[in-house]
Amino acid sequence: MDKDMGINQAAKKAFQQDCYIQRKSKKDSDIVFYPTNSPSHIEIWSMKKEKMIMPNWNPKLDDLVATDWQLIKKESDPIRRVLSKIIN
Repeated sequence: MDKDMGINQAAKKAFQQDCYIQRKSKKDSDIVFYPTNSPSHIEIWSMKKEKMIMPNWNPKLDDLVATDWQLIKKESDPIRRVLSKIIN
């Protein structure tokens, strides 16, 4: 979707574009992060379980200083497909 970036820029863009974020180095994982301004802060979502698995993610230093964050479109992932089936 976009080039690699730091978590600050990735979180801002994800919030504006309603996307998940994930580190490129973790692309084989089914875990993605959803930045919010809600009480759940940054939510951890499982793409395999197709649901939020934990609110209030606390990143490690490695995650905060990493520059390999990328946006993950909701339209192209299983979570969005399941939600759209429920809504429609």
